[in-house]
Amino acid sequence: MLRSLIWLGIIITCSSVHANLPQMDSTGISNKFSLEIQKVYKKYEFRGDFLFAVVTDQGLQYYTTLNRHGDVDNGLDINTPFLISSHTKAFTGTLGQILSESKEIDLNAPLSKYLDAQLYNPKISKDALTVKQLLNHTAGFTSVAHTFKTAFLGYESQQDLSESLNETVLVASPGKFRYSNTGPILAAQAIEGATKNSWQSLMIQRIFVPLQMENTSFSTRRFNNKSILPMIEVSSEGELFRQGVFKSDRTLHASGGVISTLKDMAKWIEFNISQGDTLSDSPLFFEKLHNATVEQNKQYFTYLRKGYSYAWDIAEYQDWKILTRFGGYGGMSFHASFIPDKSMGIVAFFNESTGFALPHLAANYWYNLNFNKASAQQVLAEELVQFDKIVLREEKTLLSNKSLVRAKKFDSKWLGTYVTGDKGGWPEMQLYHGKGGIWARWGDLSGPLIKTELSGSKYVAALGPIRRSLKFDLSNDGDLIILNGSIKYKKLI
Repeated sequence: MLRSLIWLGIIITCSSVHANLPQMDSTGISNKFSLEIQKVYKKYEFRGDFLFAVVTDQGLQYYTTLNRHGDVDNGLDINTPFLISSHTKAFTGTLGQILSESKEIDLNAPLSKYLDAQLYNPKISKDALTVKQLLNHTAGFTSVAHTFKTAFLGYESQQDLSESLNETVLVASPGKFRYSNTGPILAAQAIEGATKNSWQSLMIQRIFVPLQMENTSFSTRRFNNKSILPMIEVSSEGELFRQGVFKSDRTLHASGGVISTLKDMAKWIEFNISQGDTLSDSPLFFEKLHNATVEQNKQYFTYLRKGYSYAWDIAEYQDWKILTRFGGYGGMSFHASFIPDKSMGIVAFFNESTGFALPHLAANYWYNLNFNKASAQQVLAEELVQFDKIVLREEKTLLSNKSLVRAKKFDSKWLGTYVTGDKGGWPEMQLYHGKGGIWARWGDLSGPLIKTELSGSKYVAALGPIRRSLKFDLSNDGDLIILNGSIKYKKLI
């Protein structure tokens, strides 16, 4: 069954678009682009929401949206809110640089200056590590429990979060780039320690208000929650499996906690392309933001990442220096990039799990249509081979609606509340009767129990942005035990 689709392209300023597309008239490029993206969307029978915007140093020049809900009004425009996920790190790094230039924080100061009480595990060298190393992912420590609580599960208090970090810390030698959520989250806490203001209020005052980003927020309550584009998870039968945002305000954090729009993100990209002085008049302001502060060597899709600043991945694509900072949460995929030498950038979003690479594929095609015209179709064909492999790989992980665990086929003795005694560890779990069968709840997340062999376990809890394999067992004392991944839970009596 082929899914219906629509395309809506709008030229925001025709003269500006034409001026910035010297190799092809604006209509030619936009038409060619939209036709090819429609082909991809139709071929894979996607059902998600695709948003795409082109930005220059003159601002938003063009946008298009695509989904399956009609050919006149698909409900999407430049003010539609969506999660930018890990692109939040670009804002956190920029805020750090703003405050550094104004002498409100010393990024070269040891962590003990601002985070002494929060970091008490002796494995963390808080007198040797700096705030800068938190921002550029070279501090060398992280925590799975801390990451899961901030991104997915929620937490009871800052003390609870601090215990999760210190009691379950993983430490490696500092100085090497190791990407994680931990660094920017702690950098935001350091900013709060230095300024006595919340990082959210500072980001609003020092970035969003000056750039007139009026529809960008850290709170789902700022929007009608139903208006925020959800993650769309398709079943192995090609039907809708589940959709939702799966975020509470306490899991909107400094490494992945911003909700924004195409209109607002275009202002942000314009600022970075033009290197404006709106946020700081320091001539060195962009030095640590647009250039590598640490080396990395990693291939992501078609981008060779060579470095990381305080805010952006410094990468190479088609021999162009390109700055990127992407974001993903469950099946939602966000793309933000710009090519400094070309004064052009892209903002794109897609929310169907199997097509997470679509924003990157589309961005590459637009860049090539403009700056590599002779080879644009050939490059697209080559990248579609890689894209196809990604989609097929993701399709193999899809769950079946037919595999929902029904109550009548499930031993009710396993229903109830489970806890783990690990200090600084994990929230309670519950198994209960939910919509369509047996459900699991873990912290802020909940979802149906699926019978599957995909994970090597008999059951998987489909919790939206994450899945957890569950294994059921009895202890020697007769206690009911569930292994949630490698985490051991015991049923409360």
